[in-house]
Amino acid sequence: MACKPDITLSLSSPILPSPRLSPSDRLLSSILPLPPNPSIVYATYSPCGVAPPCEVLESARTHLVSRNQSCSFQDSILPYVHIDRDAPRFHAFIVASGKQVDSSLSALRNLAFDDLKGEYASHYTMRWTTQPC
Repeated sequence: MACKPDITLSLSSPILPSPRLSPSDRLLSSILPLPPNPSIVYATYSPCGVAPPCEVLESARTHLVSRNQSCSFQDSILPYVHIDRDAPRFHAFIVASGKQVDSSLSALRNLAFDDLKGEYASHYTMRWTTQPC
């Protein structure tokens, strides 16, 4: 797998306008059920081996995507890959209820990926407020 795709743009290529949406267009939408008192639990991992970082990050992402296929949204560990020349990172997230924060942090700390080391894990609680119209 190449870390830097070769992309060449020709100046003679036509510039296509951005697509416009109309009321009759079909859009993908979804409602995600959140647990009571939802918190976002997250962990960050960095490459630590000799394998190319892009391959290591993609392997971890693919592992979680495969794992999540048999899980509900609330039981999924959501992957996010950040590619940066100096500091590529892999992030994993869980949407958990306030009561599940400790067990979710433990689950993220116990994830094992080849050539990735855990840097830190934490959480934040979502606070909902309503504003008058």
